[in-house]
Amino acid sequence: KHKRAARHRVGILARGGLPLYVVGRAARATRVMPASGHAVFPSIVYYGLCSSIMLVVNKVTISIIPLPGLVFCIQFLTTFLAISAGKSLRVLQVDDLTLAKAARFAPYVVSFVLSIYFNGKVLQYSNVETLITFRSCSPLAVSILDWAFLGRELPSLRSVAALLGVVCGAIGYVLCDSEFRMHGIGAYGWVSVYLVVIIFEMTYAKHMISNVKFDSAIWGTVLYNNALAVGPMLLLALGSGELGRLDSVPAEPKTVVVLHICS
Repeated sequence: KHKRAARHRVGILARGGLPLYVVGRAARATRVMPASGHAVFPSIVYYGLCSSIMLVVNKVTISIIPLPGLVFCIQFLTTFLAISAGKSLRVLQVDDLTLAKAARFAPYVVSFVLSIYFNGKVLQYSNVETLITFRSCSPLAVSILDWAFLGRELPSLRSVAALLGVVCGAIGYVLCDSEFRMHGIGAYGWVSVYLVVIIFEMTYAKHMISNVKFDSAIWGTVLYNNALAVGPMLLLALGSGELGRLDSVPAEPKTVVVLHICS
């Protein structure tokens, strides 16, 4: 049997900030070879470490630059340029951009962009703990949808017990959260939308990307993801009025530093 956790091994390939998120999410739906537990465990640890750093960096960036759509546009563009440079220098094997393949990949990019944008809104209005708590509940729903729509096996009883334990922990967090006590379920508006979108995106990604053939399964999907995501994310940023709020961003050295780090 293929190890589900092996999907995350690509997380170690990315730098700090959203590009890690882009690489991990884009490649999560690609097919990987079976791996032993000893080979998978370090990748899981590295992925968790990098993902945690990424969340903190993005939280700091968005707290200083409260324009998540524009910040993500810069990150997408930076990642696209970096991969294109690696391809030009023949350091990376990357698929060429073609209209036919982009058209087939576009529906997934829409759900991807929405999940990233809502992720940014959660970081803008909530804390990192809330985001982690809600996102940790997604594997249970995704595993059920995988079984229902993609013909995959249901998790073992031990896995189900572990996933239910995570959900119980999330419920405990919500009940103890002061924001929930003051504002009720309305305190979790953005993160609830994010959870629904990410569950759909993670499930649909496996179906969509498995039907699009890439010569380079990892870097090809990352290139297409970032190249196609810049436009829709820019539209979201403009539609939410972020361009008109550029004047509110402090013109200080720390602004340039955090933007450089997260890019």
